[in-house]
Amino acid sequence: MVELIKEKLDLLKELEETPFPKAGVLIALKNFGEYKKDPHIIFTKRSSKLSSHPGEVSFPGGKFEKQDINLLATAVRESEEEIGIKKLNLEHLGKLPYLISKHNIEVHPFIATLKEDQEFIPNEEIESIFSVPVSYLKNNQNAHIHEFNRQNHNVRISTWHYNEYVIWGLTAMIAAEFINTCFDGNVIADMDLIRKGNEGAKQCLKILNRKGGHIGMLIDQKMNDGISTKFFGETVKSPSAIAKFALKFDCPIIPAVCFRENSTNFRISY
Repeated sequence: MVELIKEKLDLLKELEETPFPKAGVLIALKNFGEYKKDPHIIFTKRSSKLSSHPGEVSFPGGKFEKQDINLLATAVRESEEEIGIKKLNLEHLGKLPYLISKHNIEVHPFIATLKEDQEFIPNEEIESIFSVPVSYLKNNQNAHIHEFNRQNHNVRISTWHYNEYVIWGLTAMIAAEFINTCFDGNVIADMDLIRKGNEGAKQCLKILNRKGGHIGMLIDQKMNDGISTKFFGETVKSPSAIAKFALKFDCPIIPAVCFRENSTNFRISY
């Protein structure tokens, strides 16, 4: 099984890097002893006390830091910190293409198997650690289909209820792609449409970079009501003004996605 997964992951096309911040997550497989017949995937439930994604199910992982030599190192370091996974107990198999989260993070999923059983110890960020059989995720009768609209496309993604846990959102997207890629699954997940929705945003960011701007100018621009902000010499006072500015540089995606987040903050979403 291990060699077959490696071969399948090696065939995947590497996506072009974006200017977004990077993160690495670890899909760790229990594939020893009793799990040989039906490997289990390790998930975590984040603490309800966290300000970011409280109480949500996720893979262990986090944002890239300067001391990390690469994103695989990020995923392993964060997994060591969050659940006490032992680096020497991992066999790296490959990676899936990245996905961009709703918070504009380029998330890279790395696949590894555990060589042997070990104790997992959650840190303060993790409420609980659990594992789900591949067979459970692969069986579409266990899935609930979540539908949402992305740039005028109806997108479907499988979600799962496993015991008291709910696997949804980006974690469900990654899990679905992993099952379909590595275990020949037929899990419902419109990954092409999900990734297509990122293309306009990536092009917009490239244009901003060429013009000397930076991501924060459009992604998280703070503006007090009535106080103007300059973009490359252009004065803007509202989301519509940002949209008009973006159109000057052929960024048609911006007018459709700029909205007021709160009284002083405008955020671009896609």
